[in-house]
Amino acid sequence: RASGRSRKRPLAPPPPQAAPPPQLGKRPGVGAPAAAAVKRPRLSDGLACRSVGGLSEYLVSCGGREGLVDGWYTRTEVRQAGSTAGSCYTYFFSPAGKRFRSRVEVARHFG
Repeated sequence: RASGRSRKRPLAPPPPQAAPPPQLGKRPGVGAPAAAAVKRPRLSDGLACRSVGGLSEYLVSCGGREGLVDGWYTRTEVRQAGSTAGSCYTYFFSPAGKRFRSRVEVARHFG
């Protein structure tokens, strides 16, 4: 070139940022911002709210007979604190007042 100056090249766009590698030994949602937290079912979603009718269907699918859970009732509550706050849990109660935390526990009860 006659002028002796070098011509500047246009800058290339920066390479895309890669996602950070997952941290081993950490539970998802713990220490993460609220937007990245794992979505847990809420009472209003209707997903975690179980009924005695659903329990009856489950027992029949396991080989039980209709009417095993006559007189049973459920109680569903929303967790108020802790890392699972806002999610709901359901207890199943027998007519005698014995509490069961899952459908599997009820099925074991009936053998």
